[in-house]
Amino acid sequence: MSTVLTLRRLSTRLLTVAVLITLAGFYGAYGIAARLSLGVQVVSHIVLMLGPGVGKLGYVLRLAADDQARRLRGSSQAEPVRPISSL
Repeated sequence: MSTVLTLRRLSTRLLTVAVLITLAGFYGAYGIAARLSLGVQVVSHIVLMLGPGVGKLGYVLRLAADDQARRLRGSSQAEPVRPISSL
């Protein structure tokens, strides 16, 4: 169970960092762009693209932790995936 808690904490941190990275990138790329050099603006735009990627990693980690917790409890609430029948 401690692995699940560790994964949940890590995913929460990653999601928080993703929001902060995205906001910082947005602020640098659009908020104060007139006062920044071209190089810093380019870095801000790159950071703006990295934020959602970190958020996706955090979300997938959260889903993995939830799945592991569900398996440890032994109660699978989701139905098994059935193959698509031909029409």
